[in-house]
Amino acid sequence: MSTESEGQDDLQQMIATLEKRVNEGPGSISVLEVEELEAITGRLVTEMKKIESERVSGLQTVDPIAATQDSPTLVAPELPTAPEVEILKSKEIKDLSNDEGPEWDGTGGMGQPRGTVNTYVIPGMEEMSPEEYQKALQKSIIDRQSERKKGGNYGNRATWDYLNNLSGETGVLKKNPDD
Repeated sequence: MSTESEGQDDLQQMIATLEKRVNEGPGSISVLEVEELEAITGRLVTEMKKIESERVSGLQTVDPIAATQDSPTLVAPELPTAPEVEILKSKEIKDLSNDEGPEWDGTGGMGQPRGTVNTYVIPGMEEMSPEEYQKALQKSIIDRQSERKKGGNYGNRATWDYLNNLSGETGVLKKNPDD
């Protein structure tokens, strides 16, 4: 921009156009006014970038020796520090849990009780791609189902057998030796 007054005029015009749009709503400013607003904004942005660029380049060209001789030294204020705290460590760890089982050693289980099989853990899964893991998981599920079917006790058979045992009657799934 050539003069400061032109910059002020552009700002005034931009504010007036925006104010008209805010007060009168959508469709209140014409295409010509939008194009003028765009041009004004572009000029203002260009001017601001130029001023900032000059300011930054002016900072970089300062002679460091002259700057230290002429300017006062800035000293950062000293921040308060917290007093040292002595941390006491107990040599004896008292187990306050009411567990009857062995003491927890921090390994394995992934949040499950000992002896519980985590069906999602597959040996070598860390090295598998997602597709390989999905196939291996599906295979392990099918293998476990096959093992249960070989034993003859799968699905809700165990429940039926239990209930039939309580009632003493032959049920749907209970094999009757007389048949």
